[in-house]
Amino acid sequence: MSVLLSCASAPALADGGVVRFSGRIVDPGCTPAVQAERQEITFSGCPLAAQGARLAVTSLQNAATVPLRDARQRSEVLTVAAGALSTDALSFSSRYRMEGGAALRGAYLVRIDYP
Repeated sequence: MSVLLSCASAPALADGGVVRFSGRIVDPGCTPAVQAERQEITFSGCPLAAQGARLAVTSLQNAATVPLRDARQRSEVLTVAAGALSTDALSFSSRYRMEGGAALRGAYLVRIDYP
């Protein structure tokens, strides 16, 4: 019995070889949330690689693009960016205001194009 245990606990050795990897490692995307009463879209838990993604909101009723505003700019298509990051940050959150004049009603398509 003691001989069997000592053989089973011996370290495994390898002479050499090649490890190949194909495909890609993908970070999960941002978690979006629409707050209709505040006319805001928030993104949380965005990986750092999501900076530079393009955000657009389009009405499904008339195909009109809804202007968006962040802390720096107003446009029909905005670039997702972190406000401020610490040096050890692994993710970020951001917030965008939908500006449609009157209260936005109906169905909308939120499009995020990651780089």
